Amino acid sequence: MGKSTLRHHNAFSGIESEQLVQPAIELPLAADPAASDGFRLHRLEILNWGTFDEQVHIFHLDGETALLVGQNGSGKSTLVDAVLTLLVPSNIRNYNVAAGGKKRERSEVSYIQGACGQVGDEDDERKTKKSYLRKNSNKPTILLACFRDAAHGKVITLAQILYLDAEGAAKHVYCYADSGRSIQDDLYPIDLSDRIVAKLKEKGFSVCREFEEYRKRFTKAFRLKEKAMVVFNQTVAVKDIEKLDTFIRQHMLESDSWKKKIDPVVNHFADLKNAYESLVRVRKQYDQLLPIKKHGKDYRQIEEEYNKTKGMHDAGDVFEAQKMLDFALPQEQAYQDSLETVNSSLDFLKEELNKFRKEQRDIEIELAGVGGEQRQMLEMKIDKTEEEYRRKQEASKHYYGLLEQIGIKERADNSETFQRIQEQIRKKERELQQKKTEGQIKRDELLVSCNDDVRKLEADKEELSALEKRQTNLPESSAAMRRQICEGLKLDEKDLPFAAELIAVCPEESAWEASIEKLLHNFALNILVSNDKYAKVSEFVEKPQMHA
Repeated sequence: MGKSTLRHHNAFSGIESEQLVQPAIELPLAADPAASDGFRLHRLEILNWGTFDEQVHIFHLDGETALLVGQNGSGKSTLVDAVLTLLVPSNIRNYNVAAGGKKRERSEVSYIQGACGQVGDEDDERKTKKSYLRKNSNKPTILLACFRDAAHGKVITLAQILYLDAEGAAKHVYCYADSGRSIQDDLYPIDLSDRIVAKLKEKGFSVCREFEEYRKRFTKAFRLKEKAMVVFNQTVAVKDIEKLDTFIRQHMLESDSWKKKIDPVVNHFADLKNAYESLVRVRKQYDQLLPIKKHGKDYRQIEEEYNKTKGMHDAGDVFEAQKMLDFALPQEQAYQDSLETVNSSLDFLKEELNKFRKEQRDIEIELAGVGGEQRQMLEMKIDKTEEEYRRKQEASKHYYGLLEQIGIKERADNSETFQRIQEQIRKKERELQQKKTEGQIKRDELLVSCNDDVRKLEADKEELSALEKRQTNLPESSAAMRRQICEGLKLDEKDLPFAAELIAVCPEESAWEASIEKLLHNFALNILVSNDKYAKVSEFVEKPQMHA
């Protein structure tokens, strides 16, 4: 940061006088180019203030932070006191305190008269007296400051005209303008007659004689708080800040008995803290129990369905046996009826057999007188007939046994009865085929239902196992989605972390964990993708299988 030395006429400081600009002296200051927010001091003009005599001295700050340097007595504190005079009321204003002087060492009157040091007393060489540049002069003192808000293009000018009345008391005329003004163009030369206020108003100034009215005007324009200028005055008066806490306590805070106000607040805070900790603990317990309650309900429902299905499965053999028994009992009764019919037929056949045997004996007797060759042929015919009879008898027995098994008890005594039995056989065949098909369908449905219940139970068991083993609170659906993306793109799951996996609550702040998880729940379920993988992941996510 560059810097420039301030030089002006001071007969007692030993500093060479340097005339910079006629009739005004413009003094550049080292500045900070970064400061530009709000209203900032753009230009300061001084005429006949302290040792700044005769000429208008102009200081261009252009809204930047300035560094004012110079030797002792060169007028640094005089400039600061000029700014204080423009902004701070006289009852709290401290002149020359920034230079280490006593509070009453300087006053408005001494600045108006141009006090400039001590000289020897002509009457008594052992004594000294103050020297003044304008002690018996009626020259007015004029202070003017131009403030600018660069961001909004606004300019405000504050000015004070100070002079001494006949009794030597300081008089003030306070000026305010919503535009840029200067001493040479707007305030000098000035007529100190009674018409001074009217003439200044004609030039566009808002003029008053009371500082309070003037203060309200610029405080509203600058949007300052009530005690801002009090703090400003105290800050200027600080020579050295050793500790910031001490400075704030002594210069910026009002003294008060804070213990009486703080103790109830502390006690109330302790109660609130205990209540909050209890609430957080209960909420955390509640949040931890919710998944258990949900999964427990699902597990009980699945277990009930499983037990029901398992019971049906276990009862299948008994059910099948009962159905077979229901089917077999009528068949057994039919067999009994058929047996009785067969026995009756057998008795009839026995009678027929005896009758045939008797006829056989008669024939044998008759054949006794027939030739041997004819007899042999008859015997062979008889044997063949008996063999055919037995074969047909067995076939008939087997046929009627099958009829009884399918519930047909009727006997074929003639061709019409035989045709009727054949029609019943075809009808029974259709009925049995239909029942067989229905039974197979029902069996298949039961097997599918049982398999679905078993798979669902296994899936829920795996879910419960995953919940018990999982180290994070990520939902399984979100974790499964990430696994699908990683498997499809051959990436490690660490390459696609969830935001929740990168966030951790400090151990000492663990009491806030439940609240933070609830607040950041939606954000925590976002998958973070690096720039080099974003296009590939985005393309994969848009594919139909991901939507499925």
